[in-house]
Amino acid sequence: MSSFNELQEMIGFIRPHKIKHLKDAVFSREGKLLELYEGIATGRFDSEVSARKYFYPQKKYRASYFNRLKRSLQDKLADLVFFIDYTESPYEAAHLGYIYCAKRVAMINIWIQFGRPLRGILSIAEKTMRVAKYHGFTEITFFVARYCYFYYQHQIKLDKATYYEAEFERSATILKKEADIDIVYNRLHRLVTEKTAKALSVE
Repeated sequence: MSSFNELQEMIGFIRPHKIKHLKDAVFSREGKLLELYEGIATGRFDSEVSARKYFYPQKKYRASYFNRLKRSLQDKLADLVFFIDYTESPYEAAHLGYIYCAKRVAMINIWIQFGRPLRGILSIAEKTMRVAKYHGFTEITFFVARYCYFYYQHQIKLDKATYYEAEFERSATILKKEADIDIVYNRLHRLVTEKTAKALSVE
């Protein structure tokens, strides 16, 4: 269940000015969703109770109806993330590069899940790969290299296939090492936390 605090966090990120050119289209037939969105953004609804009573003052199952409204708004906001223009944001080049890659990884994944051949977006995939490799986004190079390798292998373009196979294997190796480091770190952190808690309880 989505919480009211989660909605506030999401709307704090997806402010009205960021989607002003999309708002009418997105909420064209969703009067309550738009009102809830703007109410939270402006602070008119500062708690779940106030919003719930406003939208469903007489409803017997007020909480159930409002939970459904919250989920619908959260789904809309999740879709809107992909339409926000980040080019004028104050983020550093690496942050913007990651956002660029992440949006295209989602697009590639959706494209492939619909059974579309990679050749239709091959230039997008390869540019995403170059940006990810430049910035050192290992999990993205792993994802994209895998699909490019399979594509070129199937097309019997061995030079390209060999290149992406090497990138795929290199990324997999790095990710495995990073995962091993994370596991060791988390175990040590938990051990230290437990020992500290025991020491404090003795005192």
